[in-house]
Amino acid sequence: NPNECVELIRSRCTSVIMGNHDQAVNDLDIVEKFSEVAREAIFWTARNLNEQSLTYLNELPYSMTRDNLLFVHASPIRPDRWTYLFTIQQAMPEFDGFDENICFVGHTHAPRVFSNSTEATVINKEFKFIINVGSVGQPRDGDPRVSFGVFDTETWDYKNIRSAYEVEEAAYKIMQNGLPIILAERLKRGR
Repeated sequence: NPNECVELIRSRCTSVIMGNHDQAVNDLDIVEKFSEVAREAIFWTARNLNEQSLTYLNELPYSMTRDNLLFVHASPIRPDRWTYLFTIQQAMPEFDGFDENICFVGHTHAPRVFSNSTEATVINKEFKFIINVGSVGQPRDGDPRVSFGVFDTETWDYKNIRSAYEVEEAAYKIMQNGLPIILAERLKRGR
């Protein structure tokens, strides 16, 4: 339901950033960088998005700053390059790419918190953090539930939230639309 998803976001979210699939549906020349399964999903989505949805996705910014927080899809140094940050070794150079205390990401779909200091035991203003909030669609940490983060800008408290959703129904829709079955199976496994 790509148009319904875009419309839901347009109607309820005041700040949205571009992700790699958002870019790809508007620039099919970059699709060769994706896996075969992802390419099929991107081509299907591009064919099924209406002009209003395509325009909305194409106009999204790569980054946004608010309240000493940076929001990007993949990485702070080059938000348009879609770098994966799975490990602290991959994350460490990225801390030089932003001045804010926290950078929120989601590209790997796996929730994690990285700090630029081994002394950091909780999120605070003394150190820098890269927080991956996970994914509302296709979590990839073995937990099929929705994953998102809630951050309190006054207390600096961050919580990763997990919530069940209609995984079977979403998987069924994927198969009914002729998309690769592995995409449906991935939803069920959360990986």
